[in-house]
Amino acid sequence: MNNFFPAIIALLCIVYPLHAQEIAFANEKNGTGSNRSELDFVSIQRTSFSPSGIYSVPDEEVFHKQDYESGRAENKFLTKPFKIGLYAEPLGFLQFGPKIGVEMTIISRIVIDHHVRFSSEGLIMPLVLEEEEGKPDDLEGMAFCIGFKYLNPSQIGGFYIGILGEIGKTRTLFDKDGEEEWRGEALQLGSYVSLGYKFEFPSGIFIRTGGQLGIVSIFVNEWYYTSDTTTVFEEDPLIIPGGMLEVCLGIQF
Repeated sequence: MNNFFPAIIALLCIVYPLHAQEIAFANEKNGTGSNRSELDFVSIQRTSFSPSGIYSVPDEEVFHKQDYESGRAENKFLTKPFKIGLYAEPLGFLQFGPKIGVEMTIISRIVIDHHVRFSSEGLIMPLVLEEEEGKPDDLEGMAFCIGFKYLNPSQIGGFYIGILGEIGKTRTLFDKDGEEEWRGEALQLGSYVSLGYKFEFPSGIFIRTGGQLGIVSIFVNEWYYTSDTTTVFEEDPLIIPGGMLEVCLGIQF
């Protein structure tokens, strides 16, 4: 028993360097053989080797490869298998509301997107909700979204396509302080197709440009006079087209 722990420590010292090594040279195809190219990593990560000798660099963002035999040099981006990103979408101020969100990239290509849209802050929203009395005097609104995207990685990011689902609520007030002051409330469900390009940088900063297009179902649309909240008027459900352009700025870890 006295020799058990020293033996375990010695075994780890032998096995770990064999399992994880820092790559200095690699073959252009599979990291073996005599045709070797120097890899200049921004930050060298430890890499697991399979029995065949083929390696992967799951934690590296970008590396520079210089092939001394051909004189060719190239930069390549490698996508981490799991990343978390925080982002903001300020272009929504000019549309249907800005967004803040979190996205999780799993198995390098699948992105799960969660965001909140502040619809009451969008420039177009009061125009869309305009009634005979004009634009609403007060507007409150927020929407929650979840979506899944497929990312096709490239050297500087990648194209993406996905689907998004959103649920939101808006509250409006018309003829404020007037004799016929009334309030409207609506619940919406949105289904969208999302398409665009995501630019990724070694620092972790990313820019996502694209848009989403789909339909919005207003399944609850009711209003009442504030002087008599017991009488509620219901409008018919409505389905309308919806969409937004987006330019998201974020950072991922």
